Amino acid sequence: MKRIYFLFMICIPILLLGCGQKGPLYLPESTKNAISNK
Repeated sequence: MKRIYFLFMICIPILLLGCGQKGPLYLPESTKNAISNK
């Protein structure tokens, strides 16, 4: 169950960031930014 949650935490940010930013390269910081924007 935790693995699924972890995948969502990673996959969703990658999809969001992939649209506008460099994506997986900036996961930790960009993830927070993407969440903050939404």
